[in-house]
Amino acid sequence: MSLKKEKATTSRRAPGVLPAGSAPACTDCSGQSHYDHIHTVDRLPLACYTDERIVRRGYVVEFAGQVGIGLPASWVFFADLEPAVDFGRSPRMSGLDISYYAVCEAARENRWSERANTDVVTLYVKRGSHLRDHSTELPLLNRWVQACRPDSDFFEAPPG
Repeated sequence: MSLKKEKATTSRRAPGVLPAGSAPACTDCSGQSHYDHIHTVDRLPLACYTDERIVRRGYVVEFAGQVGIGLPASWVFFADLEPAVDFGRSPRMSGLDISYYAVCEAARENRWSERANTDVVTLYVKRGSHLRDHSTELPLLNRWVQACRPDSDFFEAPPG
């Protein structure tokens, strides 16, 4: 495994290497917390795994509170739909800190940048893919509960 792939895969960084979110600023993406770039696109990039670039496709949860009194807009990526829906639904139930959430199709790219000497992390959100039909959430939440295992950090869809 190359050093670049190890960095992109494990997020271990050499001393002095900046963490994600500290690559040179993108004028379109200012103010994002842990992504260097967030772009809305019509087509998501294909999944890939190379020494310099890893793209995973899945879903992103966007959540935010009311301006001035709630949490600022944040984005969290998931490889599977079930945990994304659960993650979005739970904080929304706070009612005070989170007043909005959306689950959208997305891709997360880690790309090694020689120029910046760090991984550049980009989130691509598919335009118009917000899963707005909350009536379909219950089966997804049930599948998430069935797949929860205390000995695993990964979602493993239940059989059937």
